Amino acid sequence: MSSALRIRRGLFDRLLATDPNAPEGLIQTCSVEQLRDTVARDLERLLNARSALLSAQADLSSVGPQARSSVMCFGVPDFAGRVMASSEDQRFIAVSLAKAIEAHEPRLKQVAVEFSQDDAPGRALQFTIRATLVVRPARESVSFDAVLMPSLSRYQVTQARFASAGHRV
Repeated sequence: MSSALRIRRGLFDRLLATDPNAPEGLIQTCSVEQLRDTVARDLERLLNARSALLSAQADLSSVGPQARSSVMCFGVPDFAGRVMASSEDQRFIAVSLAKAIEAHEPRLKQVAVEFSQDDAPGRALQFTIRATLVVRPARESVSFDAVLMPSLSRYQVTQARFASAGHRV
């Protein structure tokens, strides 16, 4: 996607803007690359938030679809009881992460989470989030490399990139 394309900054970024010299009423914009990096930052915040509702209730069938996408469920469940080396638990975590991202990050669609194969137990779990970044009028395939540090129950998004240069969806 051309970096000449300018996109209106998100509400959160506009509210936090601290440039006292900016003219009032100026529409704040960013490049697609800046938007991608902002999404990476917001993804990290989402992944590091814990939802009490999600933690207390593994089965969300009794929670309606609107409640699932509300701030009541913002974040991901705590996976402390899961075995990170187990492929079954990794699949559960991947599905849970993808659902949380799709519910709470409207700029990303078609989210998939893939874990890297690492045979060292107890170490950080590396994974990649692949999705379509919806930027009107275009869409871009993006990926975010991330790490789950089980000992800290903390996620870190380490790199954001376009999946393939110039690829438009």
